[in-house]
Amino acid sequence: MNKQNSTPVIRHDNRLSYPAFPYLPMKNYPELGTTECDSNNKLYDEIRKLFYDLNLDIANFNTTNWNPLKVIIKPKQSVIIKPNWVLHRNPLEDNIDSLITHSSIIKAVIDYVIIALDYQGKITVADAPLQMCDFKKMSKLNRIEDLLELYKNKYKRIKFTLLDMRKTVLKDADGAFQLKSNQSQQTGDPHGYCLVDLGQQSLLTELSDRYRRFRVTCYDHKLLLTHHNLEKHEYLVANSFLTADVIINLPKMKCHKKAGFTGALKNLIGINGHKEYLPHHINGAPNEGGDQYFKSSRLKNLYNRWYDRYWSQNDNSSNVNGIMLELLSKSIRSTFRDTNLEGGWHGNQTIPRTTVDLNNIAYFYNYKTGQLENQPVRKSFHLLDGIIAGEGDGPLRPTAKNVGVLIAGFNPATVDKAMATMIGYDTSQNNTLLCALEHEKSLLKTENNNTVLLNSALTGYNQLDNLKFVKPKFWEAIEI
Repeated sequence: MNKQNSTPVIRHDNRLSYPAFPYLPMKNYPELGTTECDSNNKLYDEIRKLFYDLNLDIANFNTTNWNPLKVIIKPKQSVIIKPNWVLHRNPLEDNIDSLITHSSIIKAVIDYVIIALDYQGKITVADAPLQMCDFKKMSKLNRIEDLLELYKNKYKRIKFTLLDMRKTVLKDADGAFQLKSNQSQQTGDPHGYCLVDLGQQSLLTELSDRYRRFRVTCYDHKLLLTHHNLEKHEYLVANSFLTADVIINLPKMKCHKKAGFTGALKNLIGINGHKEYLPHHINGAPNEGGDQYFKSSRLKNLYNRWYDRYWSQNDNSSNVNGIMLELLSKSIRSTFRDTNLEGGWHGNQTIPRTTVDLNNIAYFYNYKTGQLENQPVRKSFHLLDGIIAGEGDGPLRPTAKNVGVLIAGFNPATVDKAMATMIGYDTSQNNTLLCALEHEKSLLKTENNNTVLLNSALTGYNQLDNLKFVKPKFWEAIEI
């Protein structure tokens, strides 16, 4: 990434809240022209201040010519906006404010994208949520369809698209082992997908000697191993991302049981069409060469064998393996303190490498030449939604935490370092950040890795407030 633009900026005000639809600006700002206003939308004003703190076209600030995103967006280009839309419901709460990127932030960003496009071009809002996410329900809850319809009626020279990029979906169900028979396929990205083989440029090559134990939850491991092995490391990336001129990344400030947190880096998992291309963990405990859980046992190893058998069986109607899995899972929960069976703990070495691989592809992969370039092929910008954040058992069952945080920047790794520091992590110990900022194969490394701008004042990461999030269950030290 551009080393000179690696310092993230933060606006922190715990009084901030999400405005009501249609998320109108707080004031009649000169660059927007005449428009309706909502004096309660202080969030919009804070996003403008983020742009200013990033020194974006500050010579024209508060004039009709202010165009903060012109540094990355040119007229008539194609811009793809990637929010975090993991699921349509939170089992712990009545609303999904702590679960997904709020549409009021998407609205403010789109307004300035439109200005940079000079009112002509293409804007796509896209994600690949969890397989069981009901995309229509989520789109109704977050009002994104209503928002885009307003834009379509107003800006005729811009093509607005809402896109579900998943190829595999699952009907929503209560039990994990009743899901396989509910799988179905859909088109996903109408522009298709690109099979990207990073080969030896993949961060996963360090783990390739154990590739036979690569796993991803709720998929046939035999399919996964055809894409990640000693010879190749393949991802299936949506062409809408690879053909875009600019990526606007709008992640959520949220804890994540497998990565510690979900932010700008982890949000890029959603550019991949099939989950069977995404190694999440290595079966077994560290003393066996795995990173699935703290400590191994015969019972857990037995569970893994039945799990593989269930997801690789040809007869979807057979429920015997599912019943065995339920029994083994209950036995493990009643026997061990370490009940983690999906790589959900701080020792996971796999998902951080998968995450950085996809970030390398998103920003540096030239689909015309089939190569990773040394400089970004696509421009990017990252704005993290931490107004209502998610603590605890994320990313699917977070507890709402009102913190009033916005973080923006041009390097996803430094944005995430600022976020992780405020969550309360020791960033020098987090595998995702270590892979992104220090691994020799990461293209996100930066020389400026020590300072941030907090409410317009330059400070160090170590001076940021620790908001003391409740961490995911196995991200605290436990005795086993």
